[in-house]
Amino acid sequence: SKFVFEFCGMDAPKVKAAFSSHHIGLVDFNQSTQLAKSVDPTSIVAIIDHHAMGSSPISMPQIVTMDIRAWGSAATILTANAEKLNVKLPKNIACAGLGAILSDTVVFQSSTTTEYDKQYAQKLADIAGIKDIKGFGEQMLLAKSDLSHFSAETILTMDYKNFEFAG
Repeated sequence: SKFVFEFCGMDAPKVKAAFSSHHIGLVDFNQSTQLAKSVDPTSIVAIIDHHAMGSSPISMPQIVTMDIRAWGSAATILTANAEKLNVKLPKNIACAGLGAILSDTVVFQSSTTTEYDKQYAQKLADIAGIKDIKGFGEQMLLAKSDLSHFSAETILTMDYKNFEFAG
């Protein structure tokens, strides 16, 4: 993420811990095991995701907007929605969105990659002025693979998620 933000000329977003005064849109997950403890499920207004509904989906008492598609990246879904709404993405946001698609699809090598991912990645690259999508993706993966500044425990748990299946 740090590489993408720097490459795209953006500051990293601030990490938030308290959500009680906000309406919440969940992006890129739908499992209760991944929901921050400070999020009240009644404050959730939308879910945008590309993952299957697993064994612990978030339970909400209210109706919410849901956009779950079998595409390779939630960023692809967000880009499609922006296009549909005629939202003109700034160059730096398009660049970061491209980075998100390339990360999720492992530069289009993941079995979950769709033609939508490739099409919207190209649209974002055009806006961002990135001529070599594969080269950008490879640079990103190289930066992502540098684990020299992490402890062994951090490496083992950095993308750790709790899932329960069939008890």
